[in-house]
Amino acid sequence: MQTPRMRNLLRLRFVTKTKANSKNRSANSIDTLGWLIDIADTIQTASTAAPFPQIQGAAAALSVLLRCIQKVYQNKEEYEELLSRIKSILGVIRKVIDESDKTMCARMSEVLKEFDATLRDIVRTINSERQRNDKWIKQFLHSHSVSDSILRLKMKFDDARLNVLVTATFAHHSSMKEQVSTLDEKLAVGIASQAAVAIETKSSLSRLQQQSETIHSETQAQSLLMSQNQTDLMAAFTMQSQHIRNGLHAQGKLAVHHHLQATSDLKEHQVWLQTTSFVSK
Repeated sequence: MQTPRMRNLLRLRFVTKTKANSKNRSANSIDTLGWLIDIADTIQTASTAAPFPQIQGAAAALSVLLRCIQKVYQNKEEYEELLSRIKSILGVIRKVIDESDKTMCARMSEVLKEFDATLRDIVRTINSERQRNDKWIKQFLHSHSVSDSILRLKMKFDDARLNVLVTATFAHHSSMKEQVSTLDEKLAVGIASQAAVAIETKSSLSRLQQQSETIHSETQAQSLLMSQNQTDLMAAFTMQSQHIRNGLHAQGKLAVHHHLQATSDLKEHQVWLQTTSFVSK
């Protein structure tokens, strides 16, 4: 959709026509015309049996004249009805512009261009007719052509409006469908991503649990080994202490034995010396 074009479309202005009569007066005039037309038709029907054929012709002419005048008043109401329809569809277009996206704009572009041209043609026709001189004779001469023109404009406008509404509906539906499809795809990708993260997290937790169990087993093995080493070390220390004590005890006994032996040898030597000295004397 060409947004500037549609904004210009929404700013269309109709030529304001000063109304000499109020709505009530216009309605009363139409009612009076209808009453006069009924009278003329009645006179025309009743005059068929009259001896003066001219009366029937005059009544028929009067009826045609009154119907032409009635058309002039009805044309005004038909114009207002057409303007009301245009204002209504402009509201719809404004809503389409406000709620549209790029995809919908692309589909609505050609339709709205065509509608833009149609609406501008209608506006030009309406402005031209409403700017006419309001003298009665011109209204009388143009009453039938204006009525036919309004009818053609209504048909043309209704076709354009239907085209816009149908296209907008399908474009909006298609746009919503594409948006839902896009959301579904994003949701599927998100779910798949979350599932992958969950699987990876579960795998990581499993690896951490295995590592924890391995560390626990190794810690228990190290503790058991340390306990065994401590027991072996204590046993070796006890055995070494016992060997040291036994060695010291044996050395002590040997030293006592040597001391006793030395003492005994000394005594024997002293005895020998004494004996030798006594013999010499």
